[in-house]
Amino acid sequence: MSLNWNLTQIENSDTLCWIPSTEEKGKVQMHGVTEVLIWSTMLVGFSKITEKNYKDFHRRLKEWEVVQGGMLMFWEKDKETPSNRMPTLQEVQAHIGLTTNASTKTNRQWTANLGTQVKEEASRQIRLEAKKEMVEV
Repeated sequence: MSLNWNLTQIENSDTLCWIPSTEEKGKVQMHGVTEVLIWSTMLVGFSKITEKNYKDFHRRLKEWEVVQGGMLMFWEKDKETPSNRMPTLQEVQAHIGLTTNASTKTNRQWTANLGTQVKEEASRQIRLEAKKEMVEV
């Protein structure tokens, strides 16, 4: 199933969600925050961002960030490697009106999914640690 999205109900979507293209003069491209929020609807289990749920949407993004890291890559001044983050509460709030056809998750389903991700990440780190110890011996 493809992910379908709609930005038309977002206030100021023309300037918030679209920026001048860095590759084609006179064209626009989707803002990185908007793109991450669209794809995140599948991740966090919300099909839309509303006045009522934007704080819960953001909380789930932050919980995911704690476990797996952020989805927005940016370069900080005087740093050699990029940093990652999730959209801020203000960025999520600015996208109220975003809708997709993503499946929704109850709080129980979300918590179970997050717990699975924690276990999988811990197992991955343990495997990496074991490989490193084998090489160093």
